Amino acid sequence: MDSSRFRPVFPRCLLRGGAPHSQRSPSWSFLPGILALTLLLSGCLEGGTAPDPEGLSGQWCTEGTISSGGEPVVELPYLGMVLGQEGTQVEGNGAVKRADSTELWPVRYRGSLVGDALTLEVENFTQGNTDAPSFTLELTVTSPTSLVGIAVSDPGFPGTLTVVRVGERCFTD
Repeated sequence: MDSSRFRPVFPRCLLRGGAPHSQRSPSWSFLPGILALTLLLSGCLEGGTAPDPEGLSGQWCTEGTISSGGEPVVELPYLGMVLGQEGTQVEGNGAVKRADSTELWPVRYRGSLVGDALTLEVENFTQGNTDAPSFTLELTVTSPTSLVGIAVSDPGFPGTLTVVRVGERCFTD
């Protein structure tokens, strides 16, 4: 797979093995400073983040969607996010990729948690680009490390999605 086709929009250390800043794509510069700062300070710890006993704060990704080379699998939809929770409100930043695409899009996540139901609006950072994903995630908290649900109104994210805390479950076998 030609990794130059992907536009990284978050530190590679969120995946595996991280690349020095000088090796990142020039497209990184268009992201708002707050996204870059949030992701750079998000930890990037080997093995992912420990579950937050207070809620959903931390790093998340779709289960089994990152190749051993550290790139999202082309055939599968991908969600990557760094979330913060305050009360029932959940917000964060990250990236998404539609199934059968190589395009990563920087996004903002905003929503609320009611009981075990998490609804997140996914808004793109690419102002004026009608191709950029913008949809709703309807997820159920199944454990402190797992969310299961669907993306509503974007056919690039078909079927049931399992979102897990960043760690080995993010990677394909």
